[in-house]
Amino acid sequence: SIEFRPAGIFSSPLFSTRRSARRAAKGGGAVSASVVLFVPQQNFLFLGFTDGKIICWETDKSVSASRGKDNPSRILDDHKGGIRCMIFVEDLCQGVMFTGAADRCIKMWDLSDPRVSLPCVHSFHGHGGTVLALEYGSEMLLSSSTDGFLCIWKDQSPTRLLRFPAYSIRQKISPESRSAQQGSRQPKESWFLSIAIREGEQPSIFAGDSEGYVHIYKPDSGTEGDNQLFLLAWKKQIHELGVSRILTVPMESFLITLAYDQRFKTMDSLSGQVVFEESNQCGVVFNGVAWDSVCQDVIVADEKGNIGFYNLYTESCIVWKNLTEDPIIQIHYEPSVRKLLLLSPQVLRIMDVVRGVKFSELNEHVGPIVSMASRPTPQGGLLYTAAMDNTIRMWDADSLESIKCLKEKKHEITAMVYLPRANVIITGHENSDLKMWSVDCQQDACLRTVSGTNAHSNTISCLIFTLMFPGADDPGQRLGSDDASSLADSEGAGVGAWETLIAGSYDRQISFWKVTLTSDGSAMAKFERAFVAHDEPDDEVLALA
Repeated sequence: SIEFRPAGIFSSPLFSTRRSARRAAKGGGAVSASVVLFVPQQNFLFLGFTDGKIICWETDKSVSASRGKDNPSRILDDHKGGIRCMIFVEDLCQGVMFTGAADRCIKMWDLSDPRVSLPCVHSFHGHGGTVLALEYGSEMLLSSSTDGFLCIWKDQSPTRLLRFPAYSIRQKISPESRSAQQGSRQPKESWFLSIAIREGEQPSIFAGDSEGYVHIYKPDSGTEGDNQLFLLAWKKQIHELGVSRILTVPMESFLITLAYDQRFKTMDSLSGQVVFEESNQCGVVFNGVAWDSVCQDVIVADEKGNIGFYNLYTESCIVWKNLTEDPIIQIHYEPSVRKLLLLSPQVLRIMDVVRGVKFSELNEHVGPIVSMASRPTPQGGLLYTAAMDNTIRMWDADSLESIKCLKEKKHEITAMVYLPRANVIITGHENSDLKMWSVDCQQDACLRTVSGTNAHSNTISCLIFTLMFPGADDPGQRLGSDDASSLADSEGAGVGAWETLIAGSYDRQISFWKVTLTSDGSAMAKFERAFVAHDEPDDEVLALA
């Protein structure tokens, strides 16, 4: 099993403020996040926005912000259109970042020493539409755009003396062979939404288009070096609608695709055969995909804030869970620290992914559970549970077996508390009864006032206790339930002490009972007082602390 634990958030007034409908109509929609890039080699986090700005934070290895006066977030505002894609290339010029945006421009940023400066060192122009995707590999920069072309950029300068390569377009590829030959895009043709590259002796380029086809391009055997061109090896329709994401799995021939047909598929990149596929359980589009290289799982996210972990080898869903009400537009998984980054339009959430959490379902109760209490013993832990099926159960915390069961014959149980010093369970009931139970000898007794009546006239809603000592008029001599539970089990804790039971009810009253031990070790409860806690007739007591 997998558990997700919130580890932090990243937000900024630049994108975290939601505009009202009236203000949005006047000044356009609110600025929102569109893409995230985490660079673990530099411990920097970048967020791209729909207005063209990029914000960056310095983090630690666990993707937590280094919050200090000397470490404010920084803004990169060279783009003039919404940021659509960002990639980091570690082995190029000591680390560079490429960004693509709706301004039809690709920019190169120097990340060799980001703590000192983050300069934009090159701007590449060549696309006639929004830059949708970027990839780098085999000394090539790949880009796709709404102009319908996948461009292969290479450093074609003759001397290559520049520190940062001046890339130029070596080849343009279109989903339509006719457009590629003419060098222009015809109306109503498809374009590439996603690209990926697998490096090797013979690199392969994978591209998903707006019609659901996956294209694989391989080097032309008749060209090499800077003159190398890529030819279509095969093209196959994998999805019914556009392929929004393509992910290659290192050291495997797997190719993972997301599409607007609300499905994700895994295919063999050599044969083109689909080996695993899954539809979205909530009937929405998958937006994000990542690969857990340690546990060999595919991680997907969708528009309704759901996260799914799938194992390709067992062809099974490991976990499917809703983590937020916001749509998730991109995810990133960092396996070294087991952090999952979830990007939503107004916030970036960081989650700890905890694997191997063991759990069991205990199904003996058939009604809602109203209370639970634990009891440590030298032989191991015990757990007490009370439910509206009118049973009280004692469980072995190690084996998770139900050891004993007490049955209330008349009135529904609505509250329970365990008193460790007296070693009894107190239950509250729908008809205003309070009962004391000895689990060991399986006996019960009703708690009454001196006149023999109930202290309350309506349902008991809550119960707590406190451990009292002689001279307990001083608040320092009183212990709450949590402290009392541990102290009551310690040696010598019971000399002259007693427990006070406090009950709250729908009749607006709170009652106090002194629970002591008699000479033979049995527990006895004595009514002390009661008072009306809330004056309004409809103000019921719901909780006590």
